[in-house]
Amino acid sequence: MKKKLYIFILLFFCISLTSCSNLPTFQQKKPNNFYYTELLCGDLKLNNDYKILLLDTNFYKKVTLDKAECNLIKNSTLTLRSVDFINKPNDLTMKAPYKLYFIFKNTSYVAEVYNEKYLSIYPWDGDYPRDYINMDSLPVSYNLFQFCKNIIPRD
Repeated sequence: MKKKLYIFILLFFCISLTSCSNLPTFQQKKPNNFYYTELLCGDLKLNNDYKILLLDTNFYKKVTLDKAECNLIKNSTLTLRSVDFINKPNDLTMKAPYKLYFIFKNTSYVAEVYNEKYLSIYPWDGDYPRDYINMDSLPVSYNLFQFCKNIIPRD
């Protein structure tokens, strides 16, 4: 009886330890530093049935954007160039004051707006690091921080 108990305990630990181990995944390197933004732009171009939510992260105030506001955000993402995509900035230590949620039928994306200069985009369940964007070269009318500030003022 003791022998069966020892075998059972040994098998239990072997099975539980192998299922929770940190086995290396077969995750490849991110194809480019604008990978997620490219997917988002493709979804924005192909789908007309989507919703964009704006969240103020300090007060957790949420606003659903109307079609005109969605078109402005769509145009701002379509004007991005490959030189606007950067590695994670060292001076980006704060929490993003605004988040934009792009909700499509099959997928969702999040854009975190840090300040007038930085933005990050990633899918809700992505495997790669997020895309970081420097918005300095965008026209002022397409700066998403100013846009968010107009929709949900922080005063």
